[in-house]
Amino acid sequence: KNINFKKILKFCLRNKINIVIPTSDFELEFWAKYKNTFKINGIFVMVSDISTVKLCRDKFKFLHFLKANGFKSPETFSEIKKIKYKNNLVLKERYGAGSKNCFLNIKYKYALKKYKDLTEPIFQKFISGKELSIDCYVDSEKKIYDILIRKRDSVNNGESELTTAIKNH
Repeated sequence: KNINFKKILKFCLRNKINIVIPTSDFELEFWAKYKNTFKINGIFVMVSDISTVKLCRDKFKFLHFLKANGFKSPETFSEIKKIKYKNNLVLKERYGAGSKNCFLNIKYKYALKKYKDLTEPIFQKFISGKELSIDCYVDSEKKIYDILIRKRDSVNNGESELTTAIKNH
């Protein structure tokens, strides 16, 4: 939390921590916000810039960003009345993480009942396949250093418990 920033910085300095790798989606915005302050204090935080983190956390804006940049992405709606499909839907939170409040392969009638329980629901056509996590590591010149692709084998409460690395050619 922002109120803990000074405590965290002091802790890192006191314990001679000079690299931080955030591991939770919920922490990314905090670390990105203070990334430069940590850097001034000799601590490298491996996190994207705040604008990138905010874009990626907003699933609706991120999908439009992908489309605008030539990537295939599922058609996404922010209003239930705009949905074109009656079956095979995905309903999820616009800003959610960890697959909480994520309903896969549901019918329109069920989506109509459940979407009212969500804070900011978005709707997509369900695409059958394997769920992957992809981490892309970029160097200080913004050149891709490495890409790690993992198949999510076991998921509990939206968090991967077991993954298998997939060879990246």
